[in-house]
Formats: sequence, structure tokens, C-alpha cells
Amino acid sequence: MGIPIPRTVVTNDPVTIRAAFGEFQRMIAKPTRSGYLVPDGVEYAIYTSQVLEEHLEELESARLSPAIYQELIPKRFDIRVTIIGNEVFAASIDSQADPAASIDWRRTDNPDLAHYRHELPSDVSVALIRLMDKLQLTFGAIDLVQSSNGDYVFLEVNPNGQWLWLDDKLDLGISERVAGWLAQR
Repeated sequence: MGIPIPRTVVTNDPVTIRAAFGEFQRMIAKPTRSGYLVPDGVEYAIYTSQVLEEHLEELESARLSPAIYQELIPKRFDIRVTIIGNEVFAASIDSQADPAASIDWRRTDNPDLAHYRHELPSDVSVALIRLMDKLQLTFGAIDLVQSSNGDYVFLEVNPNGQWLWLDDKLDLGISERVAGWLAQR
């Protein structure tokens, strides 16, 4: 759709992971499915994490589960875009203000991590709506990164992603739009 994406491999093969690390130079890893585990009744979150050189020594354990490996994009903000029909609601998350949140903004313990209303460039909004049409989705929570040079980089679209916290923080009107959308159905 014309929005760049990070170089990516999905694998559990140590040789492929090592090659990607060599190619990307700076790399992150994230789960392919759920980022939450509940062994023995205890909840754990698996966050997107940076892969460091010392992690390459433990690559044999990667065979146990495929993961998504991507080049790390230096970022200014994480951007969460909620699309309902043709309406676009965007928020920027100042993940770079908290070192714990710099790779994955959800990792912060700071309940006051700054969120802002965000105006996407029209070409980015149009491209995201075209993507939703192509995927035949009428609702989606899209994660973007605004890179340190201001470019927008697409990470993923979740067809049942969270959005309520954005209305709680920024009063974007998503709740009203979701209610209207459901009432039409």
C-alpha cells in the first residue's frame, strides 16, 4: 500500500535468525501469536525485545517456537491507529521518554506515559484505509512507528485490537464510533 515495513523473517531456525541479525544489524524479536503465558496460574507477558549479540549464543532454544524477527527501526513515537469503516483515529505514544518502553511501549510501569492525539498525513491515512479494504476489515488497530526521521513504518494490523485506553486518555471518540458501527449492524 506504499507504507514501508521493516525487513522481517518469521522462523525458528537458528541459522536464519543469525543471518537476519547479520543483515539487519539491530534486530527485535516478538511472538508470532500470543504475548501472554499463564503457567501454573501465574501471568507473564512476552514483550517485543531487542536481540543482542549475546543472545546469539542461546539460539538453539529458538527451535522451540517460531518468532517474528525484524530490523529495529529507530523511532520518534509509536503510533496506534484505530480504523472503523473509513474513519481514522490516531494517537502517538511517547515511548522514547521511558527507557523501559523504548522497544515496546507496553513494557513501561509508568501509568502517565505521554499519549497525544496524532494527525496522520493524508497519504498514510488513505493507504491504511486501502489496506483495510484489501483485507476486507471494517475494524482494525494498526501499529506504526514514526521513525526518528519522521517516516511512518507499518508494523501490524490487529482485527480485534485494544482501543479503549486511547479514549480514556485522549477522548478520541472511538467508543462512540464503535457503538454506532455496532448499532448499524
